[in-house]
Amino acid sequence: MNHQVPDRCPGALRPFVSGDGSMVRVRRPGGRVRVHELVELLEVTRRHSGAELIQLTSRGNLQLRALPDPLPEDLVNDLHDWLPFPDHELVRNLLASPLDDAAQTMIADVDTRLCADPDLAGLPGRFLAVIDTCGDVIGEPFDLAWAADRTDPTVGWLHLGGHGLARRVRAEDAAETLVHVARVFQGFRTQAAERGHAAPWHVREVDPAVFGVDWEARPTPSGTPLPCGPLDGGQVVAGVPLGFLTASLIQVLHGLGGNTEVTVTPWRQLVMPEHPGLGEAGFIIDAADPWASISACVGAPSCRRTDADTIGHAQRLAETGVDEPVHVAGCDRRCGAPRDARVEVLA
Repeated sequence: MNHQVPDRCPGALRPFVSGDGSMVRVRRPGGRVRVHELVELLEVTRRHSGAELIQLTSRGNLQLRALPDPLPEDLVNDLHDWLPFPDHELVRNLLASPLDDAAQTMIADVDTRLCADPDLAGLPGRFLAVIDTCGDVIGEPFDLAWAADRTDPTVGWLHLGGHGLARRVRAEDAAETLVHVARVFQGFRTQAAERGHAAPWHVREVDPAVFGVDWEARPTPSGTPLPCGPLDGGQVVAGVPLGFLTASLIQVLHGLGGNTEVTVTPWRQLVMPEHPGLGEAGFIIDAADPWASISACVGAPSCRRTDADTIGHAQRLAETGVDEPVHVAGCDRRCGAPRDARVEVLA
């Protein structure tokens, strides 16, 4: 599919205007963020919208809603503090296996190489790159993904999203090779625009011959999201109901210390040190918790496309319990729907 308009994914400096005002998104490659940064970002949204929460997105990003339209200058200045690479802030959609430091190091290398190339600032805001070493984030809808070989982690496969094609790449070359293929994709998009054609948003929309001939048929491995609960080594995967990281939840994180690093997963969780009272505060620390199986779009009145109170419906489901995973959607766009199989409640 070729698109006649640019993608409209929000960035920190390119808001999307919804029913409740401007929405901006702060991208953190690999999802890693320190507690004091969450506190500071909450203060930004409080000051400019009165909101008491930060949303976690399905790409491990941080989202602020109900901001003024247009964004006031002091808010733009506040957001600049979060943007080490302002020209590339829309395209830093980079996921890594949340529990593996090696994967996080590799995705940081991808980020450095991507942001060093001015041409790659033109990638679409929907472009997603993945480094998977644990069989988890490979299940997300990537454009390019390097997945480690389960028997020899020093090598792996670079996958072309949507094509069922991959090529063998050593771990030490993964970041460089992935960014090179991204550069080929962006070059194709630039040429299409120069010829007056609409540019594709995703690798799956491009003839794979564009990327050369050294690819072989190889199915994309399935990915398994992390279940909520304790981990070895005193860590815990703590789910955040509906991805709403509220002021009260952030206050609980204070007990970890401001410099403590937590990892936002694409399944709206935080990986962090265990801490007393997480479950009582509202975090999901048991996979049997009903909230672990319920997701929803933001619904009315925040979204203009629906009159449905999706959040209220999700809360009622959590109170009564569910027998299988459920996603509550306000319209057929199904925003926020996880990638796993779910019963859908469509308004």
